[in-house]
This record gives sequence, C-alpha cells and structure tokens, in this order.
Amino acid sequence: MTHASDPPPRGTNATMTPTNGAIATPHRLATRAGELAFRSGGTAVDAALAAAATLAVVYPHNTGIGGDLVAIVRDPDGRLHGVNATGWGAERESLEQLVDRYGAEIPRRGVGPITVPGALRGWAVLAEVGARLGRSAHLGTAIEAARDGVTVSSSLAMCLAAEWATLDDPDARAALGIEDRPLRRGERLMQPALARTLELLERDGFDAFYEGELADEVVSGLAAKGARFTAQDFASFAADRTDPIGIDWRGLRVSTLGPNTQGFGLLRAAAALDTSEREAPELIARLFSEANHLRDTALGDPRHAPVDIAPLVHGDVDLPEPATVPDPRLARGDTIGIAAADAEGWAVSLVQSQFHLFGSGVYDPGTGILFHNRGYSFSLDAAAPGRFGPRVRPAHTLMPVVVTDAAGEPAFVQATMGGKAQAQIHTQLLLRLAGGASAAEAVAAPRWTVGAYAPGDRSDSVYAEADVPDEVVARLHDEGYPIVTVPPLTEMLGHSNVVRRVGTGFDAAADPRSDGAAYVAAPAEGEDLEGAEAVQRAG
Repeated sequence: MTHASDPPPRGTNATMTPTNGAIATPHRLATRAGELAFRSGGTAVDAALAAAATLAVVYPHNTGIGGDLVAIVRDPDGRLHGVNATGWGAERESLEQLVDRYGAEIPRRGVGPITVPGALRGWAVLAEVGARLGRSAHLGTAIEAARDGVTVSSSLAMCLAAEWATLDDPDARAALGIEDRPLRRGERLMQPALARTLELLERDGFDAFYEGELADEVVSGLAAKGARFTAQDFASFAADRTDPIGIDWRGLRVSTLGPNTQGFGLLRAAAALDTSEREAPELIARLFSEANHLRDTALGDPRHAPVDIAPLVHGDVDLPEPATVPDPRLARGDTIGIAAADAEGWAVSLVQSQFHLFGSGVYDPGTGILFHNRGYSFSLDAAAPGRFGPRVRPAHTLMPVVVTDAAGEPAFVQATMGGKAQAQIHTQLLLRLAGGASAAEAVAAPRWTVGAYAPGDRSDSVYAEADVPDEVVARLHDEGYPIVTVPPLTEMLGHSNVVRRVGTGFDAAADPRSDGAAYVAAPAEGEDLEGAEAVQRAG
C-alpha cells in the first residue's frame, strides 16, 4: 500500500469510511491528529504519522524532524516490518579527529553530537508500507500548530526551565524564549520557519529533506554552526527496512528491533521471566543491570562492528562491581512513543527522539529545525563496538515493541520514552499487560528502574517512584541496590503509551506522566464505554 504522491486537499475525505482504531500519544493535539486520520479513512500508519508530525512541533524537547525514528508495523497479512531510521556520522569526520577535538568523549551540546537526522526518511518508509492518506493528512495539524502557535504544555515548560542555562545557541533561545527567558506553561510557542519547512515537505515529499534545495539549506545551516556534513551525507542516507527480532513468550510473540537498538534488553528479561513465580524484583533488577552492561559494552552498528544477538538475549553475563558514575550519559525526557492499531489489522509502534532534552541545542533559524544529539552515544575508544566512524550509526536507546498472539494478531502495541531505561519500562508494561492489566493500569502503575541518573549515583542505583510497594523496595534494598525515591508519576521515569486488543475492539491509554491522551474509535468488546467513541486523557 502506498500513499498518494501528490498531497490531496487538507481535511476529511468524505468519500472514505472512518476507520475503527485506537491511538495513544504523549500530547493531546497529537492524539487529535491521529483521530482525524482515522476519521478520514486512514490506517493506523496514517494515524501514527499524523501524530508523529504533530509531536515534532509541540514537543521540541523530546522530538523533531531533526531527530531519529524507529518503528515496527504489523500489516493485515500478519507480516512485521521493522524501520530503522537512525542517522549516521559525517563522512568527513574520523575517530582520530574527534579525539583530538574533544578528548575522551563527545560533548552533549553543540554540533559535535549531531548525526544525519533519520526521522523523515523513516516517515517516507512508513508511508510506503502502510499509509492510505496523503502528506496533507499527515502534516496538516503539524503545519497549523507551527504556523498559528501552540500552548506550551506542562512538560515543555518544565524542561525549558530546567535546561535553559544549557541552551547556549542564541537562535535556540530566541525560538524557545521571550526576552531571554524560557517560555512558560500556557504561553504560545510560535514556529513560522518550521511551518514553512513542513509546507515544503508536504508539497515535495519527505525526501526533500535529504536532496534538493531544502537539503542544501539544512547542510549550509549546520556548516554555519561548525558542523562538517556534506550534501552527500544526507543524499546517501537511507532508512533500513529490517526484520524485527523476537521471542515466543507465554503464548505470545514479543517483537522489537535488533542492534543498533537496545531492544535485546526486553527480550533478555522476558526470556528469563518465563514463569510468574520467578518475577521477584531482585531477579528483575539483575536482568536490568545485565542489559545495561551489555548495552554499554557490546552494542553498536552491526554494519560496521559484529554484534551477536543470541548472547545478548540468552547469554550469561559477568557483571562488574557497581561503580559510582561521575556524569551519567543518560537521556531523560528525550523521546516520544506512539502506539496505534486498527480493525483492518494494522498496528504501529513508533518511537522518535531528540535524545537529550532539546537534543544538541543547535537550532537553524532558516528552517526552524532543532537538531538531535544522538552522536553523544558514540564511544571514542577505538576498541569499543559503539565507536564513532564515518557513516556509522551510534548505539541507540530507541526501541519499538509489538506483541502478537498465537494466531499472529496484535495483542499489545507498546511505545515509551525513558532514555536507557526503555527496555526496563517495556518489561514492566509487558508483565502487567500479560497479567491482565488494562492499558490504563499498565501505564499508570508505579515504576522503578536500574541505572545512574545523577552524578554520584552508582551504576546499580534504583530509582523508585514513592508508591512502588514497600515489599519491592525492601527486597531491592536487602539485595544491596541503593534506592533513590522520586515522586509518583514522575516524568523522569518515562511516559508510555499502549494499545491493547480486546475481542474485536481496543483499549488504549496514554501515560499520566505526560500531556497525552488516547483515542478509541469504537468501544472494546466487553468494555463499559459510553457511546461509539472514547477518549482517555492523561494527567
């Protein structure tokens, strides 16, 4: 199925029958964009694309067209399509040059950690795989939000206040602030330059970002900031269409993406947690620690460094002694996840990201693009699998998840943010959903993760929301894990979105840690929902 090459007029196509489906996203306007796609007769892929584009406008701290994307699409024939649209390093750079310039590690801000943004190539592939509507349906809400402005959400306001001092690009401060202060909740974020860029993409297609006048403008804008990309770095970049990796688990099939993503971490935990009697928190914490260690030491771009998946999922691990981490290379508030499914059999888990809050902090005023900082994950150790190389992709935290039943039908569609804890959050979601929790119960349940968040944390520090059961916290403490208590429903532990199939209908929920909402076009079988539609709003 392909999307129209020329965008149709914006608005509902009255000749199409509205699609029964569900979508959950971390921002209400993005969910509304997905709803409009369903009402226009689009598939879950159309809904996910419309939501992704809208989030690239309303959530610039977490995502944008200057970032990366991964996704899994399940089609009505039961096939799973993996999309890896994670960008690569500049051809003109070398490991030796970066070591000379930066020393032991690439900095978090500035042009150094920018890689070729992959998100728009990812949108093009998704449209080819399963979209029915044209680009106007995908971009219409986003264009209007950028052009007319959008109210600053709680999440964006909080992150602007927290990160303002680190945004030293004056163009970024001008775009995201007023009189050299950050925008506040309820104020208006206007992005006219981004609106013009999105309108050009609507007219010419997503590939225009990589080839042609817009691509030249992007490369020139980055060069003016000191980056070393060439036009060929962009023109030759392609998103990989890949087979997901997965395991059979409790009568289900759990599927995610392989390296360079950390999807193996979920599969590793699920494979070990093969019976409910073994779901002890200390076992789960050990599995999380093992996955963290493997991600940091063995993960890289398999096109350039061998990455053997089997031992990542099933192998024994000798864990080092826990160490105090002086400056954790951990992203918080970095990402958005979209879950969508429809009655035709399409299901989508889509994740896209700036990596750290506001990415590199580098903003191009000509195009309105804020660029990510995924290259921060590159190692500058020549022996590391995740080392920098020209046209090499860094190790990635992003990971989509689709869970199917024994018949190959979608059971759960999961998507989350949460930086390096994404595999851990997915594991907790999976255990709850498989145990019979509703989508809302799964995403709102108390959450805990293993790993350093702040300087001085140990590598096995456990961050636990205050409402995590006392018994769980006590058992983790007794096993020697340092416990850091954070408020319930804190954004720092990620926000998740879930669509669950129930009979012939759907149950969906957005995380109350976000500004999100879920839309269900028809009530799930057996669910007590009023009317023909239901909207769940987070928060």
